[in-house]
Order: sequence, then structure tokens, then C-alpha cells
Amino acid sequence: MAEKPIILVADDSKVIRAAVRQSLGSLYTLVEAEDGAQAWEIIKSRDDLSALITDTTMPLLSGRQLLAKVRKALNPHIRELPVIVLTGNDREQDQFNKVLDSGATDFILKPFDLILLKTRVRSHITSHQQRPKRPWAATINPDTRIGNRDYFLSHGGSMLAFAKRHQTPMALVLLHLSNHSQLKDICGGDMEQVEEAILSTGAGITKTLRLEDSIARLNGVCFGLLLQNTDEQGSQRTIERVRSRLAEHPIAIEGNVLFIPQLAAGISTTLEQSYRLSPMLESAKEMLLETQQSAFKKLG
Repeated sequence: MAEKPIILVADDSKVIRAAVRQSLGSLYTLVEAEDGAQAWEIIKSRDDLSALITDTTMPLLSGRQLLAKVRKALNPHIRELPVIVLTGNDREQDQFNKVLDSGATDFILKPFDLILLKTRVRSHITSHQQRPKRPWAATINPDTRIGNRDYFLSHGGSMLAFAKRHQTPMALVLLHLSNHSQLKDICGGDMEQVEEAILSTGAGITKTLRLEDSIARLNGVCFGLLLQNTDEQGSQRTIERVRSRLAEHPIAIEGNVLFIPQLAAGISTTLEQSYRLSPMLESAKEMLLETQQSAFKKLG
């Protein structure tokens, strides 16, 4: 049986939260917050929310302030979360424009009809789940030079074709943030801080690369490097430069705690796998897995 989608309900009124439970409780798992600040802490600490329902007027952090934080979040899952705003303002058109201009997905006037709430929430969650997944950033960020997985695959194919024509070596390197759990502990589960630290790690890696090399973030904690005119020994030297730089420039977490990223690596070269990207990627994954398993055995 499929798990129910999880919705965060932020409202300082027990009556409103009870009404939302009555409307949605049979279809969704509801997490409740009594004010905007509590809601924001919940949002930052988990990545399984399917929607946010929030009041506009709450203590500590208003609904609009909460909405602004959501839409400015670094984490794309948070930033693109469907947000349905509940408002008691009876100037419908004026409130409609203000709420939607602030980035809300929808708004519902209080007191609301329970069936209407259920219908609107279901529609927005279904639409969000069915739309094509967008990359977490542009294909490649011109400021950081870090691409996404689609960039890595398409550009990697082009680089390999060039290397094959000129019969020059090329390497594919995977770098996995092996102390990601430690980072989450340091950040106290604050996923915004975790994301900032991972982006800083990527920036540190980029600064060690040549202009002709490429870097992409393949998933939350793994970066891929495409290194032109590079064999296995050259790849090892690049990895050592990356590790040295990250050790020399630790990342400052809020509260002045310093974090040094630890990277496990997997390497594949054209000498091993010819000039085909998929076998090179699989070979690098296998080496990365072996490296991680070896590290766990040493700890044991």
C-alpha cells in the first residue's frame, strides 16, 4: 500500500487545524505547526513534504514571511513546494493578487468548505507529482561552472567524441561526500545549511580544476568530474589537490563550527573503457563502492 503524501499545516488556531484534519486526515498524513517559525524549522528538517497549508497571520513568523523563505530556499524540493494560503481577508480580489504575487500556489478564504479544501489540495499535489522533474539548477551555472546530471551526460558524450577523434586520454572521476551524516549533525538537521555546505564543497572542487575540465553535481552528495588529457595517475593527482584544498579551507557553519569535507573517489579512464560514457560511469561507480566498503571495514 502506497504511503500517504505528507502535508504541513501551519496555523495558530486549533479550530482551523482541526477543520483541516477533518477534511484531509483520511487522505494525507498531516504534520502541524502552531506558528510560522515552527513551520519553517519543520520544512528545513525534512524532505518528504508534498504541500504546505499556511495561515497568513501567525506569531513569530507570518504566513507571507514563511512563503518568502520557502520560495527563496536553496533546496529545490523546498523552493518548489505547493503552498496553499488560508486567509480570513474578505477582499477576495485584492488578497488573491497579493498572495499569488508572493509565490503562493493557491489561496482559500476562511471559513472554508471542507470539500473545496480537499479538492484544491488534491489537485495541486497531483499536478506537482505528475509534472516533469526539473533539474535542481540550470544546465550549468555560469558563476560556479557546476552543471547538473543532464549536463554531465550530454557534455561528457561530446568530450569523449572529441578525445576519440584526437586519440587523447580522458578520465571520469566520481567524488562522494562520505561524511555527509556528520555534516547533517553539525547543522542540527537544518537542510538549508547542509545545502549551503555542499555547494561550498562544489565551489572548492571547481577551484582546483583546469578550464578545460568539467564538474557536475550528480545527486545530493556526489560530484562528477570530466578531465581532458588525463590518465589514472593524473586523476589521482587531481583528487589529492581537491582534498588538500578542502582541508586547507574548511567550511564555516553557522555558529563558527568548521567542517572539512571528506571525499571518497572512483576513477575510470578511456584506457580501461574505450570512449563510451556509460561503461566509464559504471566502472567509476564500482570503484567508488569498493573504496567506501574498504573504509567501512577499516572502521570495523
